[in-house]
Amino acid sequence: MFESLFDRIANEGTSELFFLLTGSVILLFIQQVYLGTRRALFRRKVRSEISAYRQRKDAINVVDLATGDPEFAKRNIFSRDVSHFGEKQCLYIDMPARLKAALREKEKQRGYMDSQCTEFHEDRSFDDGRTFEDLAEMTGIAALPELIDKHRTLVGEKFVSNADGMIFNGKKYGVYNLRFTRFGEEESPGVEVDLFETDYFTHKVFRSLPLPHHHERGALQDR
Repeated sequence: MFESLFDRIANEGTSELFFLLTGSVILLFIQQVYLGTRRALFRRKVRSEISAYRQRKDAINVVDLATGDPEFAKRNIFSRDVSHFGEKQCLYIDMPARLKAALREKEKQRGYMDSQCTEFHEDRSFDDGRTFEDLAEMTGIAALPELIDKHRTLVGEKFVSNADGMIFNGKKYGVYNLRFTRFGEEESPGVEVDLFETDYFTHKVFRSLPLPHHHERGALQDR
């Protein structure tokens, strides 16, 4: 009697162990298939994004200045604000007063509070002046101040009418200087980026100027 009971317990225990092991194997297989599918989808997404990037780069005629091999490690990327006698370098173009007044009136009619209205900065160049003569000398474009005055009005009118997606004037950073270097015995690629403060309106004015690319001091970039 006791012998048959022990045999039954042993048989049932063996069956439970078998099903437990079988279930574990099936679960492991499902997990591996899931992870493999995710990796395959991720690789396909990356290849698609790289292909799309190359197409966009070719379409807008972008030239790579330098590339890391295989990449720029975060520890080898340095960015800093450019300063002039301890004060941050800035580049701002102001909107004409009549257009700012028109924009403010339009925003007031929409019920905007003062804190919600679009703000602009007074003219300020890298030498802390307001004439942009330093940019004219820097770029060799004598008529640059006159071009800025003309295109600040053109861009300002678009802001007032909300044309071309010009809705708000947010803070931005521009690239003042860019240096590529190497670090350590392995000569890991690195880059030093000097930044200056600017805003979206200034960025759009410079994008509007009919200037050859080799005269531009630095591309205005999003933060």
